[in-house]
Amino acid sequence: MRLGDGALGLKWQVAAPRVIGLVSLPRLLVSFRFAGVDETTRHAFMTRFDLYMQRGGG
Repeated sequence: MRLGDGALGLKWQVAAPRVIGLVSLPRLLVSFRFAGVDETTRHAFMTRFDLYMQRGGG
């Protein structure tokens, strides 16, 4: 994925689900590799990504 003048590589794998009583929550382990991306752009991307990954809310 192109990100400004740099690039972002994503790698993921399925992890064991979190189990709380009768509830089972699926999980993914995700790693990010930024190349040639400045800290400000990296931070902005991760903030937006985190926002979209949040569950629940108003």
